[in-house]
Amino acid sequence: PVTVTVRNVDEAGTVVLSPLPPEVDGELTATLADVDGVVPETTAWTWEADGHSVHTDSGGETSRYTPSLSDVGQVLQVRVDYADGHGPNKSAESAPTAAVVGPELVGPDAPTFVENGEEAVAEYEVSGVDGPVTWSLDGTDAAAFALAAASSQASLSFSSPPNYEDPTDTDLGGTNTYHVTVVATLTDGAAAENSLADMMAAFAALSDDSPSAQASSSALTKAVVVTVEDGDDPGVVSLPPGPPRVGTPLTAVLEEEDELLPNTTAWTWESVESTDGPGPVVSTGSAHYTPTGADVGRLLLARVSYEDEFGPKEVVSAPTAAVLPAGEVSLTPAEPRVGQPVTARLSGPEEAVTGAARQQSRSWAEK
Repeated sequence: PVTVTVRNVDEAGTVVLSPLPPEVDGELTATLADVDGVVPETTAWTWEADGHSVHTDSGGETSRYTPSLSDVGQVLQVRVDYADGHGPNKSAESAPTAAVVGPELVGPDAPTFVENGEEAVAEYEVSGVDGPVTWSLDGTDAAAFALAAASSQASLSFSSPPNYEDPTDTDLGGTNTYHVTVVATLTDGAAAENSLADMMAAFAALSDDSPSAQASSSALTKAVVVTVEDGDDPGVVSLPPGPPRVGTPLTAVLEEEDELLPNTTAWTWESVESTDGPGPVVSTGSAHYTPTGADVGRLLLARVSYEDEFGPKEVVSAPTAAVLPAGEVSLTPAEPRVGQPVTARLSGPEEAVTGAARQQSRSWAEK
């Protein structure tokens, strides 16, 4: 007969993590298995994120860790030191996890915006988060924008409507491209569950320049470049202030920020009885018009049709005040002699001489 003796050899333990993949605020459990048996109260667990210790505990065949915001994008692994039936100084470690999945700041990073608009530029949202979110802006052109936030969502808009023809971005010369960073700062819901040892380790990490210290921020950021596009600016026709007067030329001025197409501008002048109704055309073809006696008591307006880069347009000025008669100038004496003082006096309707010198005197000189 043959006797076979089976010897009990020292077999390595294994560590399994679940559930996977790891997520922020999702508790992970590490379970140690060793066929040689685990000696109670000998386990010492060390959790690592990208090779840096983030959590330790001891005393059982399982260990738990809840990933926080600072772990997002990092690979987790756990190692356990323990004693088994063959003695002390045994160790086992889990396979590295995939990168920790966490909240994401979602929204466009290169939106376009038509000038003069007052609507939102873009909408942003933090996905996969239950806790409060604090929103803010950073970047070279942050002062040009405002955020309207509600919990995990925020709307980005210009503080005042941008002007394509007069950009205020900080690029040299103005390029109508505005650089802003949207920042969403999250409150870490798992922070309260961390042990005193975890907090001590985190405090120590913040005091140096280690990768773990740099990764401890709870802020999500998105660099955004907003491009302002040219829009169809409305033209404006303006007339000289004050009531027009017979014999005094008027000039209408068209203010239009968009580029005018050559040889497309056509002017007409109208004389109307009131702001409610149309009136006859009194002049065409020029931005200049001199009121006549037929215009006294009527209102004048200038109308211009033209084409710019966005197509054909027609703009009308606001009506003037009622046209005043021309004033009359008289000299006293009527037939002055050389060296004799002479006085010029403006007479006519009160409105015609308001704001003007009624009377001026000087000595008559032979010419």
